[in-house]
Amino acid sequence: MGVVEEAFLVKKLKKSNKKAFDSLFRKYENKLYAFCYKLTQSHKEAEEVVQETFLKIWEKRRTIDENKNFESFLFTIARHNIYNRARDKTYAYAYENYLKNQLDRKQKQNNETAESLQYQETWGCVKEAIERLPARRKEVFTLSRLNGLSNKEIADLTGTSVSNIENHINKALKLLRSYLSSHGIMNVFLVVMWFV
Repeated sequence: MGVVEEAFLVKKLKKSNKKAFDSLFRKYENKLYAFCYKLTQSHKEAEEVVQETFLKIWEKRRTIDENKNFESFLFTIARHNIYNRARDKTYAYAYENYLKNQLDRKQKQNNETAESLQYQETWGCVKEAIERLPARRKEVFTLSRLNGLSNKEIADLTGTSVSNIENHINKALKLLRSYLSSHGIMNVFLVVMWFV
């Protein structure tokens, strides 16, 4: 399928032509799946992101600019979807792991109320610090420290250089340390070590 034919299909898609939509889906389904799998490392999640991306394409069909690169538009939607999923999972995942570790300790220490309150206060402060980061820095930090992506993977995902990613992470850690110290979190070193 050439550029002219694709532009023609996008024009037809804007008019709610389902055959045009099916043709674009068939063209990009496998390529988009491979891209999503590389970033999520999950067959199920990659499949879900592909489905959700094409659903979004259908929902936004009337506003698509047929003069712009359709493939780039498609992959941008998928990237945002993956980032949003990662962000939504981040706090739940961290909290689950914390609770599992705490339950083991609490059986021996029998002081769960004090520890839970301290954790909630500390983790709440950590979340506030992360939320205060500029949007791109927060995205990079979340993907790196909370979702375990390598700097190279994040650079590919965000379309920037590895050195730029490293710069964002270093600045995010500096702000995190400063913010926690200013809020009286005594074990700043231990908290920040979660993210190293």
